[in-house]
Amino acid sequence: MPFINDRDLVMFEPTLCRDVAWVASELARGTATLIDGELSIAGVDPGSRGIAPGQLVTVAALTCEVTEVSGAGVIGGAISVALPRISEAGPVIRPANATGAVQVLTFARHIQAAHEIILQRLGIAGLAAGDLLHESRITGAPGIRFVEACMALELIFAAASGASGPGSAFRQQSEFYSRRVSALAAVATAEYSGSPAGTRIRLTTASRRLVRG
Repeated sequence: MPFINDRDLVMFEPTLCRDVAWVASELARGTATLIDGELSIAGVDPGSRGIAPGQLVTVAALTCEVTEVSGAGVIGGAISVALPRISEAGPVIRPANATGAVQVLTFARHIQAAHEIILQRLGIAGLAAGDLLHESRITGAPGIRFVEACMALELIFAAASGASGPGSAFRQQSEFYSRRVSALAAVATAEYSGSPAGTRIRLTTASRRLVRG
């Protein structure tokens, strides 16, 4: 399961939904009413669309994150939203009330691709759940979370640059995040539970692959 979600991406790129919404997977669109942090999209059952916490919502030119889906199975069911937080533990700040066009977006495909690359470079891709180095046993990976977010953005902007060609602003953004991945790799470590010695896996900057150490 990825270390990040869509919310983490807008910490780096606040206008991501405005700039490259067409690269994302659109889960829903329509006309919405946002009151006290509760969003209702006319004619949409959020459960049947796969809307889930951590995804992104744009309404009245504002980007929000989904914090809870309480109306699954109900047409026009409620979706709780907040201004994007750094993490799930961050304080919830509700956006101003609004009515207008809405989109629910996710970059899950790019996030998952980045996650799989990272697992391969950690040397833990394909491990069974009971393995001591399975990803579910990682208790701390702040540096790797940053690497995963930047790698996902590298992939997103690379996809966006397909129609604009070499030298485009999107291509430059992709190359920028590629360099950030390499730089952040120097300090990225995954820490595991269940080891008195504190098992860690670290990322080397030269090869951009994760090694045990």
